[in-house]
Amino acid sequence: MRNNYLKVTAMRTKYYIDTEGQDNQAMEEALFHSKTLLDKDNEIERIVFLILTKKHTSRLEEYYGDRKVINQLFIGKEFDGFNTWFKIETIKTYKHYSHGNSVDIVICLGLSDIELFTVSKNESAKYMIAIPSLRKNIDGWVFAERALNLRRHID
Repeated sequence: MRNNYLKVTAMRTKYYIDTEGQDNQAMEEALFHSKTLLDKDNEIERIVFLILTKKHTSRLEEYYGDRKVINQLFIGKEFDGFNTWFKIETIKTYKHYSHGNSVDIVICLGLSDIELFTVSKNESAKYMIAIPSLRKNIDGWVFAERALNLRRHID
């Protein structure tokens, strides 16, 4: 008797961009992939830019080029073309938000393994995209979570 196996393909939830330092192209790639995930998953409620502290906004300031936008992102802001809202959170302020549901795409900016593992445990974080300051600082998380390099693969 032959066994029939059901092949289940789960959508990846952990990603990284193989880069270092200020890289506006990495931000473009993260936002493009976030839009793709948003279009596929109607449970997503927001996209979070996760930074270490409120003083670590330089990547966002470089990308958006306007301090007003950064101030608005701390409160929450919508952008054309996205059917959700964006918010800046810090490691301290990013709390369980979803009442048991995974609802966030979290773009982690300049975080290390330790912070990334903490975010991985947060039930609100459905998808994570890490953009490191130093690539070697996320190697443990990439290996343990089997994160996919967005510069090599697209789901």
